[in-house]
Amino acid sequence: ASYFPGLHTLTVGLRELSGLSTIRTATVLVACFHVLTLLGIFQITRQISHDDRAAGIAAAIYAVSPAFPFFDGMYAYESFAIPLLVWSIAAAVTAISERGRVRRAWLVISGVVGLTCVVTHHLSSYVLVVVLGILTFCQFVSRRRQHLEGERCGDIAVVAGLLAVAAVAWAVVLRAPVITYL
Repeated sequence: ASYFPGLHTLTVGLRELSGLSTIRTATVLVACFHVLTLLGIFQITRQISHDDRAAGIAAAIYAVSPAFPFFDGMYAYESFAIPLLVWSIAAAVTAISERGRVRRAWLVISGVVGLTCVVTHHLSSYVLVVVLGILTFCQFVSRRRQHLEGERCGDIAVVAGLLAVAAVAWAVVLRAPVITYL
């Protein structure tokens, strides 16, 4: 927790604002994380498939997986990092279909949520960088196939690169035992 204080900082801040006990604040947070993760899975699938039914099915499949009630249900930094990872990806996927200021806004959201992931859980932030890299590659291949011009494919790569630098810098500055953990 000393190296990745995202969840604990959020919990203490909300505890002080709400006046609830630490355990009640943590329980409410984990419930909110569950809902946010399902909504994020729905958003990603909806943006990719353009079908609400498929998005609902994807969220339902995630909800019945063993990880959802058990692993995601613990009060641990992964419980906060997973919704951050999902929503950073959801924002990046949404940015692909947008243009202009709206596109930039979704990219900024993806970056800010991703930076929050960096200070919350190291492994999730590395997975996020890899997924954004894969998303960039897929977007590049898709644009090339369709011969679309004027669309930039490097925006998500920039976000992924900044998150990679931030994740490594965070680990180096704090001398976090990431290599030992991995």
